[in-house]
Amino acid sequence: MSKYYLVRRGLHAFAGPLTLSEFRADFKRMAFGVQDEVSGHAGPWIMMDNAERLARYYPEISRVVHDDMSESWRMSDHSSKRYTGGAKAQRTARKETQRTIILALAFLGLAIFAAVAAMWLAGGAGAFSSKTAEVSSGVTIAQVAASLNRSDHREFLSLMQTNIGEITSRHNRSKEGSIEWIPYIRAYAFLNDGAVEGVSPKSIKGNNAAIAPIDCSEKTWKKRWKESAKSWSQFVSGKTMVRAQWARLLAWDPHWVRRRQSKGWIVPHSYYQGCIQQSYRAFLNLKAESGAAAAAGELDVNSVEYQAIAARLKWLSEVSSAPASGQSVVAEKENILSLWSCYEAAEAISALGQCYETLKIPESGLSYNDERIASALLRLTIKSNAADMDALEELRNRFPKLQAGDSFTRLDYSAELKHLRNTLKLENLPEATPSEKAPADYSDVNFTK
Repeated sequence: MSKYYLVRRGLHAFAGPLTLSEFRADFKRMAFGVQDEVSGHAGPWIMMDNAERLARYYPEISRVVHDDMSESWRMSDHSSKRYTGGAKAQRTARKETQRTIILALAFLGLAIFAAVAAMWLAGGAGAFSSKTAEVSSGVTIAQVAASLNRSDHREFLSLMQTNIGEITSRHNRSKEGSIEWIPYIRAYAFLNDGAVEGVSPKSIKGNNAAIAPIDCSEKTWKKRWKESAKSWSQFVSGKTMVRAQWARLLAWDPHWVRRRQSKGWIVPHSYYQGCIQQSYRAFLNLKAESGAAAAAGELDVNSVEYQAIAARLKWLSEVSSAPASGQSVVAEKENILSLWSCYEAAEAISALGQCYETLKIPESGLSYNDERIASALLRLTIKSNAADMDALEELRNRFPKLQAGDSFTRLDYSAELKHLRNTLKLENLPEATPSEKAPADYSDVNFTK
């Protein structure tokens, strides 16, 4: 099997992958030179003028760069061996050899300058580093972006899969590469199983999803669901508020998620939405792997609890992506998840009351239930631009609940509260908290969604 090599010119321009014969041919025609770096078959980057280190790691390249080059000079018409006449003639030969090297380097410099000038004229100075990196990956940012914008993502997935090794290398190598490629790496991850080899879960998550799990891959969610199966009944019935990541995700407000379009995300539009989608996919795939777990009495995919969680995850996935558009949800007895979905689907205060009457909340859950009603009233007030006076009056009574943030999920409603104060110009609201007064950037929150 042939070995391949990459040549790095400067910081971002690459040639390759090249076989040894292709490397030799390109080196002889001065496509690159000894001032550049070479790496082969996952080895280290080495400057080609470092003869000792090059010989240790890539002896075959060293022979091309140093031995073959020296041999070609010795066999040239300017070689000192072809001169006679003693020391004077040999000094003349050495001067001729030096002039040959200088001329070669001059031509190499002109070639590099011409390449840089061509790229500058083609895309502007700001596009230089991006264009050189794109050549090395075999695919351009523009191609990937165009394929991702299509409704059918098969071309995008194919482009990414073909070039993912070099793309992840560029992402990990520099801050600029990370900024350029991370939106497409995230899209590639969440259109598959939520992970990309060579990119850490922390990098995929980013900095705009503090309350979400660090790892939202399908593999990790399968593990969470399997390990939590014995706790589903107590949580779904509303008897126990389980303090675990799977339970908190089931309580996320899908309208809160939908409003947020995080920087560095295209598909999905945020890490929260990606987490919901992967958890739903993993949960549905439990059926295919439920044999051993069911035999051990740990997992029953036909249970009421399984159906309740599946329905909640489906609701979260749909509403976090697009408005509910008139969908109605009926609260079911001993199903706290259906009550939350019912609140989130309600179009008026009267509908909120009907949700509550269907499911009698245990005494221990009344306080958190009031928080869920508060977030529903907040949504109705934003949607009606405060025209629904009944909703606004009820919201005023529950305002402190929202100011404190969701006590279970830890969702922060500061952006929504600022919107009420500054955009809707509401009066008679409780005093703003320090977080509402802080000059926070809420550019990622879209209140028209």
